Parts: sequence; C-alpha cells; structure tokens
Amino acid sequence: MSEEKKQLTLIDVKENGETSEINIEQEKLRYNLSPERVLIIVREDIQSIYFWKGSKSSIRKRYMGSRICTRIQGELIENGADRYKIVTEEQGEESEEFLRVFGLEAKKIRQKEKEQTEFQEQEIRRSDILKKKLDEIEEKIAGEIQDILEDDEKIIWIKSYKRVLEDNWLDSLKKDSRYKDRLKKLETTDKFEGFAEHDDKYVITNKKMIVYSILNHIIDYSKVEGKKFKISGEIAELRLNGIHSFDVVKNKGRFDISINVEPLPYDGGIFIVEDLSEMEYNKFLDIFTTLVPFRAEIPENVNLRYTKREY
Repeated sequence: MSEEKKQLTLIDVKENGETSEINIEQEKLRYNLSPERVLIIVREDIQSIYFWKGSKSSIRKRYMGSRICTRIQGELIENGADRYKIVTEEQGEESEEFLRVFGLEAKKIRQKEKEQTEFQEQEIRRSDILKKKLDEIEEKIAGEIQDILEDDEKIIWIKSYKRVLEDNWLDSLKKDSRYKDRLKKLETTDKFEGFAEHDDKYVITNKKMIVYSILNHIIDYSKVEGKKFKISGEIAELRLNGIHSFDVVKNKGRFDISINVEPLPYDGGIFIVEDLSEMEYNKFLDIFTTLVPFRAEIPENVNLRYTKREY
C-alpha cells in the first residue's frame, strides 16, 4: 500500500471522557485537525502515541485525553509491548516529527489556520474585553471581603451572578425544590423592597467558600455545624473541610452546582452556585481536584452527585 493510502485510526476524545474511532486515509488527516478536537493516534510501527490538541479544545477534553493516553500506554505495556512514548502536539505548533510521520506539509496546515485567523482574532478581542470586565468585578469583590480573610488566605476563584428580584421572587423560591424547605418564616419583607436585582458573589479561597447573597437573609442555616460554618448578614462562610459532596445539574448548556456539607442536613445543598458557563464549570472542577485540600472525582456526566474521595 502506498504512503498516500495508508490507513489511520483516530481516537476522538469527547467532553465526558468517552471516545469514538475514526478510520481515515492518512492523506485526509489534515481535514480532521479541527480546533475544537482532541485526537489520539497510536502508531505501533514506531511505538508512539500522538496526543494532538486543537487550539480551541476545552481544558476538560485535554485532561481526559491525557488520561486516555496514559491508559493506552499502560495497556500496551501490559500486553508485552516495549515502552511507547507519548508525544504531545499543539495545533499550530506541530513538531517536525509529527509532520513527517503523517506526511503533512506545514504550509498546508498553516494555510488552514490562516483562514481561521480573522475569526480567532475577533474572539480574542471579545475575550480581552470580557476578561477586563471580569478583572474589575473580581477586584471589587476581593476588596469587599478582604476583612474576613485570614492572613494566609488567598482567593482562588470568584463568580458573580446577577439575581433578578421580580415582584414575586420570594413566592418563586417557595416553589423551588432546592429552597422551599429551607426558607425562614418571615414576618415582613420590608428589607427587600426597592431591590430590582442583586449581585450574588461566590468566592473560593484556599481555606473556605464564601457566599455573599441576598438569599442568606432568608435561608435557614440552623442545621449546619457551627465550627465549619458561620454567617453574618449576607455573607456566609464554609470551611472546605466541611464539604461532603457536590451535585451538578446541566440545563441548556449552563451548570448549577449544589455544595453539600458534612453531615448532610439538606437535600438541596447548603450553597447553590448558579448559571456557570462551560469554562467556569471546568475551572470549578479544576479547583476541586487540584488546588484545594478537598478532592472529588471529576464528573464524567452531570445530574449526579460527586463525593469526596477517602484516603
């Protein structure tokens, strides 16, 4: 068989860690190198596992792809093969080895990237504007909570969520299964009059989770263990070692995460971090698996509970 007709099997990595195999002729490989993709190509003839990451692929896909490469490498060794090397390739920065092994020409790959340049530059400009706004929000929030941080406490993650307070918002909460059994009996709602919206803020530090929300005035936290939790007005603080698990619900491409305390006094979670984008969701997972003492299994699906690992 000529080199041009050489067959390849691509392993296409999905967000949830699942994979699909794509059988193609090697000469068509360049058409499958899409920016959103993460691909794995095993070349047994040269004992190499190529781990190719598209320029716009998500952190989640890249993480799952890395795990799958390691697993494939281990399985090959267990089956008696000599050690396979894992070669990581970034789109736009492919090594000469990668281009040579797969019969690719840098010029053709670069041409495809050039066609996407204008779109990507527009996305970068939009991203820079959004990042500037987020940085301003984070700086403001950090200033507001600085007094409650310990000397060696560092802010890792901040999320701001604009809660719209319609005329019947309290009635809506009473019907919401996540809140209805946890609301205080209010004699008056005068303190909430005049509000059209409220900026809820969620902060994760290396020691605790802080939630600054108008809901903290009306949620009953009396069943939560006092040593790991405290509340003052709109600001509630939960030590990270008091977290038992978290529940993830996906709706229309956005994520809601319920934080459960240890022990479990509420089915609906002590805090509910609402309306996370996919990027924010992946960042949340990254924090709760690498950056803080609490460790959780990385979810492979949503609408499930993920519990702290036991060591």
